[in-house]
Amino acid sequence: VDDPPPVVRPIRVKECEWCSWWTVCRPRIDDDDLSLRISKAPLDVRELQTLMSLGITTVAQLAEADVDELLPRYLPLTGHRDRPEQRLRQAALRARMLANGVELERVSVDAIGVPRAPVEVDFDIETADDGTVYLWGALVAGDDQSGAPRYVQFSRFEAQAGSREFELAEEFGRWLLALVERHPGLRVYHYSDYETVHLRRLAERSGSEVLAQVCGLIRTHFVDLFSYIRDNFVGVDGLGLKVVASRGAGFSWRDEEPGGLASQSWFSEAVGGPTPGAREAARTRVLQYNEDDVRATLAVRRWLTRLDEGAAVDGGAQPRPPRPPGPPVPRPRSRPGPSARGSHVDPQDRRGRGRRRQHHAAGHRPVRRHLRRHERGRHRVLPLGLDAGGGAGPELRRYPVLPHRP
Repeated sequence: VDDPPPVVRPIRVKECEWCSWWTVCRPRIDDDDLSLRISKAPLDVRELQTLMSLGITTVAQLAEADVDELLPRYLPLTGHRDRPEQRLRQAALRARMLANGVELERVSVDAIGVPRAPVEVDFDIETADDGTVYLWGALVAGDDQSGAPRYVQFSRFEAQAGSREFELAEEFGRWLLALVERHPGLRVYHYSDYETVHLRRLAERSGSEVLAQVCGLIRTHFVDLFSYIRDNFVGVDGLGLKVVASRGAGFSWRDEEPGGLASQSWFSEAVGGPTPGAREAARTRVLQYNEDDVRATLAVRRWLTRLDEGAAVDGGAQPRPPRPPGPPVPRPRSRPGPSARGSHVDPQDRRGRGRRRQHHAAGHRPVRRHLRRHERGRHRVLPLGLDAGGGAGPELRRYPVLPHRP
């Protein structure tokens, strides 16, 4: 006797990774199932069940669906979530990207407007698994006649606790304050608020006047590149630095397994490795990884600037003139309510903590209208760096995966 059809249909959730029944459930799930393929800002079980009741279970089906037609039946059943319409539109956008083989997509038409400066510092820290900062890395460009960016690092490959961590932070702080004194218009670029959160935490805990002065530079000299990426792009695999730098800017890390969590294990090896050679190799690996991180930040910034310059040449949006160093000027929203955002940084990355900061001070308009125009099919997929209509105006652009350099 044939088995009757199953009463329930499995839906993948994060707990499936360690569930003993996963080997039973997985064969019953379509390879194109929404719960399998959309991993960033995924829809929850009730949202997926609602789509299932509307006949949509796969990425291909959601990619072809008319969201405006779905909403009257979808929204009454998903009121348990905040902003269910925005979540569905984001999921539909990612489904179309997956269906078309696109992994990073621009969703704005205005100039991105990343501010630049004659002297620029790209800044990145590395932390141990207990959260202490053992490495402060910076890439400095424009402060000498060579023109080549130079890497500067302040590190201690030993257990960092109490005064030792404060002393290392102050060493970096004194260097940065001296650089700003020589170049008052300098800008410091970082990716997400991970660095500034640690700076403020250390300044508060230590009571250091040096670190307090560095924190005073955050509003006037620091630029968070992630906020510009978040306002202008959506990524199928999130918007972490590794994703954006490799798939957008074409940058590649020297290490085959770059990542913040991996660097924590390298630090442990650098401190407690079994042999001097093993410890030295781990130190070298950490320093190269940190240097590549700041060089990746520079690559992303240059890429964003090239996009603006290309739009200006094509007769589209003009880049905004850089704002001089100083506190940001608040700008009212162009419409009430929260603006649509791209996905957040990969939660597997140690930089994926607390990234819901607003960034309207830089003059970016919310991108909700761009998402809606996109999903109604009012643009074409364009080759990288080209505009439709022979430069008649900026169009939404899709960026395919770029191969890693050997």
